[in-house]
Amino acid sequence: MDDEPVIVRVVGGQLVARGYEVSEATTTAAALERVTAGGVDAIVLDVVMPDGSGLELLEQLLQLDRSLTIVLLTGAIETAQTVRALRAGAEDVLTKPVDLDVLSAAIDRGLARTLLMRSKRLADIEVRDPYGLLDDSAAMRRVRRTVDALQRSTSPVLIIGERGTGKGAVAQLLHQGSPLAAKPFATVACGARSATEVERALLSAVSLEAGASAGSGILAKAGGGTLFLSDIEVLAPSTQSLLLALLDERVRARHSWVPSHVRVIASTTRDLGEEVRAGRLRPEVHQHLGVVPLMLPALRDRGPDAIAALAKRIVHRQRVEIAEGPFGVTDAAMQLLVAADWPGNAHQLRLVLEDAFARAVDAEAIAPQHLRGAMERHGLGTPEPTGAEDLTLEAVERAHIAMILRRTGGNRSEAARLLGITRTTLYKKIADYGLEDPRPA
Repeated sequence: MDDEPVIVRVVGGQLVARGYEVSEATTTAAALERVTAGGVDAIVLDVVMPDGSGLELLEQLLQLDRSLTIVLLTGAIETAQTVRALRAGAEDVLTKPVDLDVLSAAIDRGLARTLLMRSKRLADIEVRDPYGLLDDSAAMRRVRRTVDALQRSTSPVLIIGERGTGKGAVAQLLHQGSPLAAKPFATVACGARSATEVERALLSAVSLEAGASAGSGILAKAGGGTLFLSDIEVLAPSTQSLLLALLDERVRARHSWVPSHVRVIASTTRDLGEEVRAGRLRPEVHQHLGVVPLMLPALRDRGPDAIAALAKRIVHRQRVEIAEGPFGVTDAAMQLLVAADWPGNAHQLRLVLEDAFARAVDAEAIAPQHLRGAMERHGLGTPEPTGAEDLTLEAVERAHIAMILRRTGGNRSEAARLLGITRTTLYKKIADYGLEDPRPA
């Protein structure tokens, strides 16, 4: 970012030659717009800008994102200016004309720190909120209010929601904010095991009876904790009796193997009232669990902003973890994501975007051509493309690549140069679009 377009082009071109991906800006407004759009890791910034101070812009950019690497360029070193820049968080302050080796070293040094900061930040977010539960939609604000209230108690809780809505993550949030937070959190996946295996897992979590295997009774040994039972609707009648012993104090008193302080959190994808009426669930179990139900909204009910925000975060995390690949999602691709029904909710969105990311590794952003196949592979249809969409996406790209290949007589290096992509990307597109080699056999 410099007020002189010539310097922008020269320095930018030299950085591209050294393997960096470069975007250019010659005003503070353009710089802010580019950084706000996302996908920027490092900034080379002149202290003089035509519409403002580069030093003030540096401070503003670092307020937006402390992990940015910013190298400040100046015509002459001034002590006060340098101290202010470094205190604000600049990686270095260099004089013009800049030595490219020194500049590259400063960028690389800063990028190592940037990657570390973003990896830690994303890891923290993923641990705390893998399903985007902290978004600001009205539906999730209601969920958070209920979670906040339930965290203060140790009462049983029933979490109701479709698959992939984050029921397990909410159960952990409830435990972490409860008086039992220092105690163990044990999970029994009822839907993934046979009735015998579920009973054994349940007993191993809570039992202190004689003859129990080594390592069993983890909740009882620690003096209580939280037991999370997922897919409770599939419990066999005999296992429901064991569960009732945990839920009902009168039943618990008759069983010496049951610890006195275990909180039960259960989850279901079904209407348990209907399960009771159908005779598949004991009414006593439903009565104890249904006192405090917690409904999780489906992703499609959280609104387009929530889907878009979660999608951007997933792609950003992939970019930071892999250190290459697309920086975001195009508007056209985002429209597909927002319009989808997402029966598998946030979990399905994550799988689709990770698939699309892998196929867009050489692109600036995930586009519809990367997304359609991923959505189909993960059980989602995509809206039928109109003729205009066909012309502006895969069809036009395929025709354009074929034309360039014919023009260059099949010289793929020259074709890649004219297309502005790498040879590897060109080979992949030739294979993806089934293009024949125009060179004579």
